[in-house]
Amino acid sequence: MTPSRPEYKAPALSRGLRIIEHFAKDGTPKSMGQLASELGLTFNQIYRIVHCLLAEGYLYQDKARLYCQYRSNSDPPCQSKTDHPL
Repeated sequence: MTPSRPEYKAPALSRGLRIIEHFAKDGTPKSMGQLASELGLTFNQIYRIVHCLLAEGYLYQDKARLYCQYRSNSDPPCQSKTDHPL
């Protein structure tokens, strides 16, 4: 009998990937409250992960404080073309 490999878990990474996948499927700018509600996560979980994704360049925040997935330097990331990354 061979020993089974230990199962490693990284819940924060899983939640971060869920957020990125959610934006990839939907594409609509959302508030943190909307993300929390739609993904079934707490506001605190969303807050920490969203700020990490912002810092790493995966998300963008517009002037209305809505978040969307950052796609490329040539395309406006959210609906408003006058917004700038924070």
